Amino acid sequence: MKPVSMTAFYCCAIRAWDAALPVPVLGDQYAARFMTDEARQIMESYRAERYPNAANVVRPRIIEDAIAAELTRNPNHLVVMIGAGFDSRAFRLPAGRFVEVDEAAVLAHKESRLPTASAPNPLVRVAIDFATESLADALAPWRGELDVTVIVEGVTMYLSQADIARMLAVLTVAFPRHGLLCDLVTGKFMARYGAGIRARIAQLGAHFGELVDRPEAVFLEAGYRSSRQWSLMRGVRDYRAAPMPWILLASLLRPGVKGSQVWRFDYGPARSG
Repeated sequence: MKPVSMTAFYCCAIRAWDAALPVPVLGDQYAARFMTDEARQIMESYRAERYPNAANVVRPRIIEDAIAAELTRNPNHLVVMIGAGFDSRAFRLPAGRFVEVDEAAVLAHKESRLPTASAPNPLVRVAIDFATESLADALAPWRGELDVTVIVEGVTMYLSQADIARMLAVLTVAFPRHGLLCDLVTGKFMARYGAGIRARIAQLGAHFGELVDRPEAVFLEAGYRSSRQWSLMRGVRDYRAAPMPWILLASLLRPGVKGSQVWRFDYGPARSG
């Protein structure tokens, strides 16, 4: 079985650090459960990455707020997380049905620390080897559902455009009508602002994939409609995750405001009513 990726522990550590603050941005009280002594030791030096860390806690908060709105509309809404990592939304949100798809090692570690049976909402964890096994088969039990949001968080920057296109081809067949929430970063953004975090990620044994200047294009070509974008830089300021004066956003950081965003895409006929 593959070891748990250290990048999964990195994102989890950021959420745990946030949860310990007097006024957290996300408040994921379960994140600390997944950390091991080894992961804590390795991650301690990553606290210095102030702005990347802030963006990485704002990102799930934006996604969570969007999901909460769907659950208000329909408490039975299906939430499918591709590359779920150590996400705990099934335990923290007040409603919904949840499917977590990830590598077996990740889900086995999650199950040992936060069992599926203890979730207050319906939760199914589906283990998959993304390199060799079929995502279509993993999603088959829910194929044809029409009130669905798919979350692909912290994933696309590690993939090629062809990999993303193949994933979207599976999703559009499995769910004829769905929303998709994901974070996208442009090649220009990473070249200008991302040298430090790129090096940090490499230290963890991971490497960014094919970064392009219009990362949304592959989604539009697959038939998705773009319905909303949230800038992570603006989010850092708006959620007060780290000091980010407005004048800084309007001047030195202006080129990056749209370079790293959470996107909402919709596929299929618009929902009536």
